[in-house]
Amino acid sequence: MALFTAVRDRIRHDPYVVSVDPEVFRASAVARLEANWCVPKAVLYTATLRHAGIPARLAFADVRNHLSSEKLTEAMGTDLFAWHGFTELYLDGRWFKASTALNIGLCRRFGVKVLEFDGTADALLHPYDEAGQRHMEYVRDRGASTTCRSTRSSPPSPRSTRNPCSPPWTSKPTRCSPDGGTT
Repeated sequence: MALFTAVRDRIRHDPYVVSVDPEVFRASAVARLEANWCVPKAVLYTATLRHAGIPARLAFADVRNHLSSEKLTEAMGTDLFAWHGFTELYLDGRWFKASTALNIGLCRRFGVKVLEFDGTADALLHPYDEAGQRHMEYVRDRGASTTCRSTRSSPPSPRSTRNPCSPPWTSKPTRCSPDGGTT
């Protein structure tokens, strides 16, 4: 669980540093940076787990950030974060979901509950903040990536992988419609 905390907190979450350069998706490159967004942080967490011999894979979902700042919503054109990246890891015979996206400093600054991962339950972004206001809503589960499998052990798949659209960092980006679908 120390790996979760290290990736969550050592790299500050910054949704304004999104890049489509393939180099930014290399765990070694992510580890050298002070700030990044959810997908590269998930790449690093997945890689560190695999290095430790724990089966892990990238997973994606569309999430609506009900506390998104006006500046971020304007920059993105929506409060829907398409292809939010997190990690699925296999422990004690089952898959867990864990998001390292929001670092502890950011959570405390904005009154958002800090995610903890103890290896017994999922650690996904909380639906409500500390004050009880709506925070994060998982709109669409896009499933886990099967293109980056660990060469270590491969546990059985808990469900079929659903990845119907290309993520926005590929050569054919998709746009999300307000209902969480893609166009």
